[in-house]
Amino acid sequence: MRKSLLFSALFLSAIGLFSIGLSAQGTGVKTGTMTITNASSGAEMYNAYCAVCHGKDGKGLGYFESDAARLRLTPRHYAYVKVAEGCDYKCAFCIIPKLRGPYRSRTAESIVEEARTLAARGVKELLLISQDTTFYGIDRGERGALARLLRQLNEVDGIEWIRLHYLYPTTIDDQMLAAMAESDKVCKYIDLPLQHASNPVLKRMKRPGTRQKYDQLLTRIRERVPGVSLRTTFIVGFPGETDQDVAELSQFITDHAFDHVGVFTYSHEEG
Repeated sequence: MRKSLLFSALFLSAIGLFSIGLSAQGTGVKTGTMTITNASSGAEMYNAYCAVCHGKDGKGLGYFESDAARLRLTPRHYAYVKVAEGCDYKCAFCIIPKLRGPYRSRTAESIVEEARTLAARGVKELLLISQDTTFYGIDRGERGALARLLRQLNEVDGIEWIRLHYLYPTTIDDQMLAAMAESDKVCKYIDLPLQHASNPVLKRMKRPGTRQKYDQLLTRIRERVPGVSLRTTFIVGFPGETDQDVAELSQFITDHAFDHVGVFTYSHEEG
């Protein structure tokens, strides 16, 4: 029974619904707020999950304020570090804001402390993640917070590489680019999900960017961070997309010579 409970928790974590932060205690599994025993029902497990997600203050912070003691499933040399939870955007194809709520940044102190703990355990590479990593700190009224965080993490002994994931095109600023260019441990790597390059499609997707702004941004990134590697993803087949839209996207990809491109077919879901 205990194995099945742990498997269920790990399965939930794999689909992004449960932060991996479980530890065995006695005959049960302990979450951040309560213990699930061998006799716990499915309803009790669900309630435990909700309690962890809602956190002590009811704002959903409790289950990621400190992930240092979590069970890591990655190889020993690298670890994912969540810098924030939730998302404030309302993209037409995405349900994340409904599942995870508004954007909420962790404090820089908690992230740096987690990095030190991970480094002491042999971790060499930190992969910073959130739904929109470049929005970090803006929800707290802290402009330039991501740049400051990168410089702080760059000073953590034992860490050799710091890699950013899921950077939103409208929140990349010059301070972050400068921190990336000047910090020797921060990988010159931009993971930037643009989703499309045709303005009519971007508008239907409810994405805030435009083709023209994307052109300017990509040029600026390459100017500010010499040797940067650019990775992006696109969605094709979005409702209303025309052959002309696809041709514009194809030309956009050719023009900017991305280092890696992922293309996904739009899949309609109910709701």
